[in-house]
Amino acid sequence: MARLIIFGMGDAAELAHSYFTTDSEHEVIAFCVDRAFLRQTIFKGLPVVAAEDLARLYPPADHVAFVAIGYKRQNRARAGKCAAMRALGYQLVSYISSRAVVAADLFHGDNCFVLEANVIQAGVRLGHHVMMWSGGHIAHHSTIGNNVFLAPRVAIAGRVTIGDGCFIGINATIRDQIQIGRDCVISAGAVVLANVPDASLVSAYAADATPLTPRPA
Repeated sequence: MARLIIFGMGDAAELAHSYFTTDSEHEVIAFCVDRAFLRQTIFKGLPVVAAEDLARLYPPADHVAFVAIGYKRQNRARAGKCAAMRALGYQLVSYISSRAVVAADLFHGDNCFVLEANVIQAGVRLGHHVMMWSGGHIAHHSTIGNNVFLAPRVAIAGRVTIGDGCFIGINATIRDQIQIGRDCVISAGAVVLANVPDASLVSAYAADATPLTPRPA
């Protein structure tokens, strides 16, 4: 059993605590946040410490970590904190629900979060820091890039590629063999029937993708 530190204190962190505690081999022993956001020292009955003190209090040689941040700043906040935790020497672990239906050959990166009632078929690859909320479907031979957030009940058909940094909204549907570029937003209920360029928005109410306003790094 690995001793686990969760970065974050929001809803995602509370969910991560619940899932890792009830459905994993890891023991959650503490939370951490940046010192500037340290407003309380106990959360879910466990200590909360400043990230700046983490390696001293919970050495990376004896602990693993999970960054529980959602799609803030189009996944950039999560990606940045994952990089910071790696720089401190922590191994980032993933959670794959025991109530998900997952092909035996699934390849996934670090700090992934796959919740219950998802179906992931053979030949699928998930990058680093992918969050897949409940009830979704990723069909065969699809590739999901790094720092992607898949909201509940997303349906992705076979041989789809989704680029890094994308947000896919609830109930969105993506047809087979579609290529979605980096940093795209597919809105709730959208049906994607054509390739999507980098940094585009696909709305449920628009026929074509439109460029997104550039976001700060």
